[in-house]
Amino acid sequence: MKSRPFATLLTVMAGVCLLTACAEHPSRGRQPDENACAHARFDSPFTAIDPCSAESVMSVALQTMFTYRPGEGLDPRHAFDAATPLLEPELARSGAPAAIALAPVTPDMWEHWRDQHVTVTATARATADDHPADTAARAARVVTVSMQPSDSTPSLRLVVFAVARYTQTDEGVRWLLSNVQVAS
Repeated sequence: MKSRPFATLLTVMAGVCLLTACAEHPSRGRQPDENACAHARFDSPFTAIDPCSAESVMSVALQTMFTYRPGEGLDPRHAFDAATPLLEPELARSGAPAAIALAPVTPDMWEHWRDQHVTVTATARATADDHPADTAARAARVVTVSMQPSDSTPSLRLVVFAVARYTQTDEGVRWLLSNVQVAS
């Protein structure tokens, strides 16, 4: 009879140990807490962006990626790099080499902009087009990007499919742009 309470205690302890061992660590394999982004912030120059808004992050990231300063000797890769704080690390790594091909800017156009010290300012707006349903961790949008040169060069218009993911980073939980596909 004395061994019964001891056996019960061992069974309970084994169960607790098993539950503890099997329980996932909060940061592994689970989606970040939806309220956690309220405490996250982006560093300058992106401090005004709401890290809890996928659309805000997408819009500002795309505006940054497509705002060019050729007169300063900066090519499209520089604009893409400037958006890095708003990009998932994989997109930042893999997308930078292709940044030159994202917008339909010809070498002659770029040379003209460089020689004339033209600044090309981009604006981005999510459209009402159909897009996949958002989830707690993924949002997709069709975004129009208008690139307006500071001279008389006609503006360029792009249609971009953008995806953002709700991501845990060293700086906190936030939405980050994870994929960009230019349709036109």
